[in-house]
Amino acid sequence: SAVRARPGAAGRFGLAVAGPGAVVAVARALGSPPDDPRTVASVLILVACVLVARGTLVNWRRTVLSAAVSAGAVAALLVAMRLAYAQYGLDVVVGPADGRWGTWVWQWGLAGLATEAWLRGAVFGAALPLGGWPLAVIASTLLGVGLHAGQPQEIVFWHLFTGVGFGAIRAWTRDAIGLGPARGIGDAVVAGLSALR
Repeated sequence: SAVRARPGAAGRFGLAVAGPGAVVAVARALGSPPDDPRTVASVLILVACVLVARGTLVNWRRTVLSAAVSAGAVAALLVAMRLAYAQYGLDVVVGPADGRWGTWVWQWGLAGLATEAWLRGAVFGAALPLGGWPLAVIASTLLGVGLHAGQPQEIVFWHLFTGVGFGAIRAWTRDAIGLGPARGIGDAVVAGLSALR
């Protein structure tokens, strides 16, 4: 009923999903796995988000708060995961295997910015007029989880928990960009978990 009552808002929501989503689909078709950040793809996703988001990406007065709260939440989740894996004698390695920290932080940080600009920026912002913050949190979380379907369950649950948590932070701060660094580094660490299986 919300879609029928607001066809313009529904069209903007579809564009917010499909515009950056097309870049993701092309990157996947070219062989880029879900948790392998590509600089060109990240830049194109950011550009697509800026074009379709209509001012819903940044709240400059709350960006630092958004970044701090999301970083704290991700750090708590990563510590809990690391301790859980340690119970089984497994060590979760944090950082690049080749020691190139600059490239690692840049690529994952940019990928995190692109992901959050899309999911908690463009998609979240476009879903608000259709169903308020509940639909925005659900839509952005399910899209993030769906992108990682078929991956190890730790990665899928990671995107479920952080999707809901980041959605709550986004609803509170009205800022998506501040979530990017925590998303990128957290995703990098959790992607390493698949090597432990």
